[in-house]
Amino acid sequence: MGTFFQRKRLRAENKKRALALHGLTIRYVTEMRDGEELVLGRKGVLSVHDGEMIVLSSGETVFRSPLAGLSVSYLMSGDGAILKGDNSETGQKDQEITVHFVDVIK
Repeated sequence: MGTFFQRKRLRAENKKRALALHGLTIRYVTEMRDGEELVLGRKGVLSVHDGEMIVLSSGETVFRSPLAGLSVSYLMSGDGAILKGDNSETGQKDQEITVHFVDVIK
């Protein structure tokens, strides 16, 4: 566990990463369950609205989490991101999803 300032800096970096994803077009969204990768939806968009990260895919909201508790990591390939946080849409705590984009993150 880091110091207060390290945690504050990490939260700021996660928020910056989340805001950079706003408006990106989604190819598909997946989640690992019991060792299998399940597709939660195809085609959609990422949006940041009222302090929340919202993942819209297959015509529905599959993930909604406050930016304050959200962890964002980019895939090394640059074509997606891993989002981890409490999903207020489903009530699932500490859910981790992978979002794959149509375009590569720059």
